[in-house]
Amino acid sequence: MSARTLLREALGEIRRAPVLSALVLTLVALCTVLIDSTAGQGDALRHRVEQNLSTPALRTTVITADTPVTVSRDALAAYAQRSDVEVVAALGPAADVVPLATAPGGPPVPVRPAIVLSTGKSALQVPSGGTAGIYIPESWLSADGDLQHYAYQDLHGVTWPVSGVYHASAEDVPRLDGTALRLVEGDQIEVRSLLIIGTAGTDPTVHERDAIALLSTEQITVDGSSQAREAAQTVRRDISRSGTTALIGALVIGGGVVMILVGVWTLLHQRDIGRRRVLGASRSQIIVIALAHVAALTLTGVTAGTAVMLLMHHLGLLPAPRWSFHLAVAWLVLVVTMLAAAAPTALTSRIDPVRVLRQA
Repeated sequence: MSARTLLREALGEIRRAPVLSALVLTLVALCTVLIDSTAGQGDALRHRVEQNLSTPALRTTVITADTPVTVSRDALAAYAQRSDVEVVAALGPAADVVPLATAPGGPPVPVRPAIVLSTGKSALQVPSGGTAGIYIPESWLSADGDLQHYAYQDLHGVTWPVSGVYHASAEDVPRLDGTALRLVEGDQIEVRSLLIIGTAGTDPTVHERDAIALLSTEQITVDGSSQAREAAQTVRRDISRSGTTALIGALVIGGGVVMILVGVWTLLHQRDIGRRRVLGASRSQIIVIALAHVAALTLTGVTAGTAVMLLMHHLGLLPAPRWSFHLAVAWLVLVVTMLAAAAPTALTSRIDPVRVLRQA
């Protein structure tokens, strides 16, 4: 059977069963949109985190004291004025990352008290909860452990100005645009770790030497950005888990519904299938025509769903995942749909044409 004949037969099946064909096409398009708006946004966010951590122009160094120490605000300010330093983050005594916060509609994100100092040369991009080792203060959480700031609904990332030393509480910080952050006036700050974002060419031993003087203790641990990588791994793991769950759920539910719809189509078109068998069509030809019918609907639905999501990405309503993600989703949806249609299609080919025509 030639490709032209196969296409003509598939289009003929669409005309003979317009309602079921429209249902399959709509279902595939909705599954594509659902996957792109959940797992796709996770892919975009994960890619953003990886880019932020692998910026070649910056180097992240984490210096942790064995016990909390107090640091002069003036000393931190002087450290931030160095030419090889972009941002200094003084992290509070809560040494463990606590993944409690959940951005509205998003995956869990690491949470940790943080006081940030900078000369104003930089602004941190904090996509959906935190990256590069800068975390949301626990005081910004509600009693239920949810972030109270609607700004985190913006999956593109929230710009957090980091000029000055800030202390935040739920009452003082209704939003994260920097205007409501209250400057700490105290001279001493309790610190457990310093996170230093500097230029890539900086020798980490220089920061280690100067941190001993800054923290007034030699009992420190220096980590060349592994803590930031651990934070990114936590974010990526949580995003991947939620994205994979959404992906599998959409494919399983969509595949099950496609199987039911193709089964219904089989029951409603037994007479037509019987006539084809009597006229000489083989079982394999019946299967190929039915699968071509489903494949045409699937490709059209995937194209329509992807076009809708690309339009939303173009309008800036949602961050765009990589093109490889779109291609992978299209391939997965096509494979799952064809597998779901295979069982009822195989049953279709086994219809006894003589029995069907006698019953008619």
